[in-house]
Amino acid sequence: RIRPWMPFRSAQPALPCQDWRCSICRKEMTGDVCLVLGSAVAQALEVALGTGHPAVICAHNRDATLRLGAGQYAGAVTAAERALAGAEVAYGPKDSEAGCVLANLGAALQGVGRHGDAAHHLERAVVVLTSACGERHHTVAMVWQNLAGVYQGLGRREAARELLQRAVKVFALRSWTQPQLERARQQLARLD
Repeated sequence: RIRPWMPFRSAQPALPCQDWRCSICRKEMTGDVCLVLGSAVAQALEVALGTGHPAVICAHNRDATLRLGAGQYAGAVTAAERALAGAEVAYGPKDSEAGCVLANLGAALQGVGRHGDAAHHLERAVVVLTSACGERHHTVAMVWQNLAGVYQGLGRREAARELLQRAVKVFALRSWTQPQLERARQQLARLD
């Protein structure tokens, strides 16, 4: 399964990129309503605040994350590309925020079958996130896991195996990453 990513920074607590709740009843919105709202909010914020504003970047990345979760990969690609354009302007291409967006873009590209492009963006995400967080961070391991799936789709089984082995070691360090550890072990077993 393709894993979506959210940025490390939160833009501003009062902005809708944090969660999607009705302003009247505070009920969390899900499904198609949430997807439509996510896209509309991101676009409205971009018009009001500009591409490089943290709230806009967060809203586009949230939209990409929602679309990844719903299996709407083409829409996720568009949202992640918009988030990446803003993140690279606002923070630079080597910032952890850009790394998270790159990971989402790579996952979305994998979902639409563009494995070569997905590998490029996920490889960039690994470099950026490893620099920002270190190799033993669970986020880096999750990107390795996605990149391994892309490599497997490209026929690069040994590279995929190496990444999954590294991810397993990182996931094994923390008890709360057990679901990711099991998925990585299952992926690794399918390679054998």
